[in-house]
Amino acid sequence: MIATRLVLAAALAVAFAAPAAAKWHPKPKPSRMTEVPVSVTDAWIREAPPGASALAAYMLVVNPTKKGLSLTRVTSPSFGEVQMHVSEVKDGMAHMKQVPGFTLGPGARLVFKPGGNHLMLLKPKKALKAGDVVPMVLEFDGAGVRSLQVKVLSQGITGDTPHHP
Repeated sequence: MIATRLVLAAALAVAFAAPAAAKWHPKPKPSRMTEVPVSVTDAWIREAPPGASALAAYMLVVNPTKKGLSLTRVTSPSFGEVQMHVSEVKDGMAHMKQVPGFTLGPGARLVFKPGGNHLMLLKPKKALKAGDVVPMVLEFDGAGVRSLQVKVLSQGITGDTPHHP
């Protein structure tokens, strides 16, 4: 008899709690993955010989907003690590230097090109060939991200600046 009362009490508790629980919906948490409205054009990765442990990526990033943005991190599931680099000539020799990020003022352009700013793509997860497409995410400190697909090219885009303004 006591067992029957306990079962009945439990059943009633569930019956009355279920409608209340069904009406409660937690507010979604704000996403850190907000897409930043930067423009990215002419994004490409230079094809490397099989077995290469590093590749380079180039693109034009434009900040069309009225706020400054700081590019603080770049990631890709196709690589173990992505580093931001600048190239500089010192004592007649070209050197690469890793930097923690780049600042883009309102309306500013950031050019990644051979011999200049570039992304070093380290520890490729598989060999890439011309025509492959690599997902990449640019992270802007406190502002969100910009997801893109970057094509692997054998020759790349030539010239001092990318084709699109």
